[in-house]
Amino acid sequence: IVWIAKNEEISESFLLENMQALAEDKNGPVISVYDSKNAYPFMVSKDLRKKSSKEISGRFFDILIGAYLLNPLKSDYAVEDIASEHLDRVMPTFKQEFPKMTPAKAYNEKQDALVAYYCDIAGVVYDAYEVLKEKLQQAQMLELFTETEMPLSVVLGEMEEEGVIVKPDELKTYGDELQEKIEVLEKRIYNAAGEDFNINSPKQLGEILFEKMGLPHGKKTKTGYSTDAETLQKLLPKHEIIGEILEYRHIVKLKSTYADGLAKAVAEDGRIHSAFNQTGTATGRLSSAEPNLQNIPVRTELGRRFRKYFVPENQDYVLIDADYSQI
Repeated sequence: IVWIAKNEEISESFLLENMQALAEDKNGPVISVYDSKNAYPFMVSKDLRKKSSKEISGRFFDILIGAYLLNPLKSDYAVEDIASEHLDRVMPTFKQEFPKMTPAKAYNEKQDALVAYYCDIAGVVYDAYEVLKEKLQQAQMLELFTETEMPLSVVLGEMEEEGVIVKPDELKTYGDELQEKIEVLEKRIYNAAGEDFNINSPKQLGEILFEKMGLPHGKKTKTGYSTDAETLQKLLPKHEIIGEILEYRHIVKLKSTYADGLAKAVAEDGRIHSAFNQTGTATGRLSSAEPNLQNIPVRTELGRRFRKYFVPENQDYVLIDADYSQI
């Protein structure tokens, strides 16, 4: 443990140099951390991160991953939750301790309390190491932890930092094309309904379909008629407007979630840097967010076109798709 005087001015470069020296000392102690994937860029030099993931991860013990393996059914693995479940220690959350405050605001207004809070967090990270290690050993999962999950955390960190290249111009052009289709469908739906209305409003749509047009419907609730996909699918043979509404919804989803959403996620380097979460599912599968790159559409031709806008770094590389049996 390196103790730093409370009022001593410590530069960012000083901290980074010393953390990296500690992490890269092969003979040093194992470093207990929380969320190693996001700690590696601060604690391990870029050159070393390009080398063996197992060599790097062997220097760390991630209590987040350890807690996940021991109880993969939970939805949250905050430090406070780990303290409660594994150390029998009750801790307030940041929101409870500093309601309606950001860390920056808390630092300016309640510096002593914030320092004490993060010292408690560091204490949990330190104390949880031996406890979780012993529990993993008893559950016969220590090898899974050290040989698979911890090296994977290094790989995922590199994936996030590397990102994936997209063609933003083509993405925008396709978004404009989808908008044109949306406007054409809007006119068709208005003509079929005999008036303009908010197609995205379930209440207004229900009134048009079931009251004005007299299509069969389920029980009306306080919020109106159900207009979900299952309900509309049953009504497909009843009127041509139903097919146009379903197509309208599909294209609006493609436009907002993928054409617009992916375009907003492109960083200055022309790449999308999604976050990959290895502790987000009970089955051990990865999840992806900000944006989710694991659900790019494939079922329709309009959706499949998005995959054309993800490209390799240059002509010497290709992108491959392999399912479990192929691997």
